[in-house]
Amino acid sequence: MLFLLTFLAMDGSTPDEHVGYTSWEVGSQPMCELSSEYTPLEKGGLDLFVKGDMVNLRTGPSTSSKIQTEVRLGTVVTAGDCEKEETIGGKEGCWHPVSYKEKRKKKSGYLFSTALTDCRLEVDWDADGTMEYVYSSINSKGDLQLRIQDPNNAPHVFWDTVQNVGTEDYQGVLSYVPAEQSGQAMVVVQDQGQDYCGGGSTNTYYSYDSKLGIKKAIAGHSFSDSPAYDERNISFSPDKKALVIESSSEGDYNVIFEFTKSDNHFVRWQQCSQEVQKCEEASEHAACLKAAQDSCENDSDCIAVSVRKDPKGQPDAYVQYDDSSCVQEHAYNDIHWDLYTKETVVEELETHNEEIQCLQDGVYKECLLAKFTPPKGMHMVEDERNIILRVSADYELTNESGRDMTKEELANNGMKLDEEWWVLPLTGPAVKVPVKRHFVSAEKMCGEWAAFYTTELEYSGEAISLAIQGTPPEIWNKPAPKSMFSKEVATKLINRELPEQYRGMLEGLTLAEGKDGWQGFVELSCPDGHKEEQRYDDNASFQCQVSVSVSEGEEGEEIAFGEFKSVELEMGEPFVPTIRRDIDGDGVEEVFWSGCYDYWMHDGREFVRNTGNCCGC
Repeated sequence: MLFLLTFLAMDGSTPDEHVGYTSWEVGSQPMCELSSEYTPLEKGGLDLFVKGDMVNLRTGPSTSSKIQTEVRLGTVVTAGDCEKEETIGGKEGCWHPVSYKEKRKKKSGYLFSTALTDCRLEVDWDADGTMEYVYSSINSKGDLQLRIQDPNNAPHVFWDTVQNVGTEDYQGVLSYVPAEQSGQAMVVVQDQGQDYCGGGSTNTYYSYDSKLGIKKAIAGHSFSDSPAYDERNISFSPDKKALVIESSSEGDYNVIFEFTKSDNHFVRWQQCSQEVQKCEEASEHAACLKAAQDSCENDSDCIAVSVRKDPKGQPDAYVQYDDSSCVQEHAYNDIHWDLYTKETVVEELETHNEEIQCLQDGVYKECLLAKFTPPKGMHMVEDERNIILRVSADYELTNESGRDMTKEELANNGMKLDEEWWVLPLTGPAVKVPVKRHFVSAEKMCGEWAAFYTTELEYSGEAISLAIQGTPPEIWNKPAPKSMFSKEVATKLINRELPEQYRGMLEGLTLAEGKDGWQGFVELSCPDGHKEEQRYDDNASFQCQVSVSVSEGEEGEEIAFGEFKSVELEMGEPFVPTIRRDIDGDGVEEVFWSGCYDYWMHDGREFVRNTGNCCGC
């Protein structure tokens, strides 16, 4: 269906196009290095963070020294030179003299190096508008712990052992994916130091919520040991969705055989090792050719086969050969035979899968599509006539088109003279309107007449597409959303940034406005030979498009183009997205499409339409 294909083109977020999804990159955000090895301070006098909670501050550089007080997570201390190296709890480290201020009083003592760090992440991890501080630590068992200093939940400290990274030569990076990229910020641990055969790394993403705590949201990896590989790549979109692309190869191969045909060629008799077979059970030439090729495929020594073209008086036959150089030397022109040279093709066996997952309770999992229930009593308005086709009537009533419905007809169809109706203009808020009349109408549908019980509304004003019987949803009381920038600005940006390969092909631009900007498609002239014979017959009409979206970013307007595609036009009439607005109040913008009939769509699914007359367009 046209509307589905064009909606996908407009949406620009299909897995095939990957538009709107971006992957996390090392260095794109602040990071902290992770290591299982002890790294001594280069010099004293540095300001460090306490990365443990309620850490014992001692009077001397020893666990036997007196405890003065307990230091909270995130406390900033000034650390002096190492005074005593020691191994405590299986972790090498050093005792440092430290000092800090608490309630205007200076405190000093000794802390062990495993409680100190020079790096922390500052990120609004739980999307509450307040920055949290994130610290990491690797204990003697190789367990990686994340600890959170959350000002909105002080003095409570959230921490969790998220994974085991080992105790020998581990190297990694702690960073985060910003909310602008993934919809909710995530802390990511990139494992760079495990001993993978052939090389590899993992990216593990963690979500956080004061109620749910720290949770493993999703993980990706890339391992290779040529020729085998295994990859799980993760990309994120601002609507809390993740594109998961999994591909792998076990190093297995599939061997297939192909034959190169040399027309009117044969190999001189008895010059090369040969084996002659008659096709007595294959009466047709095509069957004999298949038998010859099957025989050669199953014989590892066979390198070529000649097949007779069935001259009069002779049955089909074929000759197999096992010496390639001899066949090349003694091949010659012969109109009675064709020579087929066997080629071995090795195909690597691979798997590839793409899936969209949604963030639910801190974890990415299969998206549960919410059932869309349009508001009850909602109808499309036919064209610009302010009429609604309520119920199909008997065909014979076409002869009575225009007359008012009788009291009996109204009662039988649940219709009343004093019904409450509201209409929704394309851009404005809802307007309450009276019923002008209920009558019988005749509409021509694809060349045939049909009768309907019809309601006409008393309304004059901006064009409308929807009407509802009874009180509308609250969202109808608001006007359609406006973009932060004009259509003119979006158009200029698209024309300026149109990819080089499409310049000179531009034929039109269709955009629909919504709260996040403009979405639509660029219509292009279709290049010769682009028509796909397997999809379009000779009479089909199609349009070449590139989806496009222009949205407001941190540095101004941002533009994204999709892939080049052909869209089949229903009855040759293009449908275009006119406007995007939320109809039911669930926060998702529905799309109004106009063409030889009009319809509204929710998440790619048509849910209400007028009858129109596409067959007559």
